[in-house]
Amino acid sequence: MNRTHLRKIFLIAGAITGFGFLFYLCLGDGVAFETQGLWASFANLFGILILFSQFILHFIVLLIICGRGKKGTELTLKQNWIIGIYCLIAVIFNIVLILQTTTFSRSEMSVEREWRNSEKYYWEPAISNPEGYPVRVLEGRFFISSWSRNNAFPDIDDKFYDSRWGLGMTTFISQDQGSMVMPDSLRLTWYSVVEDCYYKLQVSLDKEKITQLFKKGFEAKNHNGVFHRTYDEIIVGLAPGGDVALWVGSNWGNATEVSFYQAQKLDTIAIEPARRQEVREELTRLRKGKDWVEQVHTTDDLIPYDKWRKKYRQPYGWTLQFVKQGVLDNPELEVEFFNGEKFTLIDSTLSQKNFPAQAVPASLFLKCRGEDGKMKREYVVFDEENIYNTFEKLTLSKQKITVIVTCKINKQGEIEQVTAKNNSEELPLIIKTD
Repeated sequence: MNRTHLRKIFLIAGAITGFGFLFYLCLGDGVAFETQGLWASFANLFGILILFSQFILHFIVLLIICGRGKKGTELTLKQNWIIGIYCLIAVIFNIVLILQTTTFSRSEMSVEREWRNSEKYYWEPAISNPEGYPVRVLEGRFFISSWSRNNAFPDIDDKFYDSRWGLGMTTFISQDQGSMVMPDSLRLTWYSVVEDCYYKLQVSLDKEKITQLFKKGFEAKNHNGVFHRTYDEIIVGLAPGGDVALWVGSNWGNATEVSFYQAQKLDTIAIEPARRQEVREELTRLRKGKDWVEQVHTTDDLIPYDKWRKKYRQPYGWTLQFVKQGVLDNPELEVEFFNGEKFTLIDSTLSQKNFPAQAVPASLFLKCRGEDGKMKREYVVFDEENIYNTFEKLTLSKQKITVIVTCKINKQGEIEQVTAKNNSEELPLIIKTD
């Protein structure tokens, strides 16, 4: 066999081997060989080595085929046909081998690529419920279409939740597990204690709106000054009647409603007997605790089913202004609304804040340093019936009339009085004292 034959064999073997490697690369970023029982990184390296080691096999086989010819003569037509058929078989074998050994990885390739290209934030799932209306989550999970196998699972803890509307009890997810993409959907099954019934929710989420809220963030303040902060919770609010609110929230005094949903009421037999028994036994133990709070309703005092969906979310146009008797040092005001939202006003002068379409305020929390140099923390909670009646009266039953809420603050940084007025009338707002 002359050098020309050897060179030809070398080039053909190299071409077959190179084709296999190029085909593997053309499948796209994220493809990896999967080898049972081996670590992914080692399995992928092992697969690539096999691709390159084919060169030796092809070289030997082609050497045998060509070696049958007479020394120094050209290859016969039959030999060329055999070489061509062998090359075709080798190419097909490479394609099948690569597709078979990377099937699982290829199915995740586009998902992994989308995950890497998506905006990611650290966030934790959380559950909220109206005070006195505890719930027991049986199953809960946020689903993310663009997923990474190395990412955390945003599951919701299966347990009892006894909080207040808008305040989320979170499921801890370690920051070491990294940031996550915003969820696409939510599946949740829970038991409503006061109603003694079960609900199920399976719904698509407004991923774009959630992402934009996280991206926009808000201004926060600590002892070092004002800085930009983003949300770190996605809170699911569970109210009687299967009403479900979804907020993005943060421990830094901000929460925004994303959507509102209606869950499906389940027949009790849809829940496994063992699970029902587990819930009953756990509830019996909790009811013996001194901190347990549960509303009791009678035929004359029915559960106000529409309150969280309709009343609390009814928007009004209103303005918050301040009358200060002195200069406040570094003030910060947190406004909580009945619909579970929160807003923090960071303004050294506490200038007027307009809410063109917002729920009714439920409380005000003022932090500042008064003229006496002492740090003040004033927390006032409005009487629900009084403030709603006042807003209804001043807006003439929700007509487009702006209500001006005036907060009067003395020199010590204490809130002395809060009033509400329209163009012709001013009424005091009752502040709860308990």
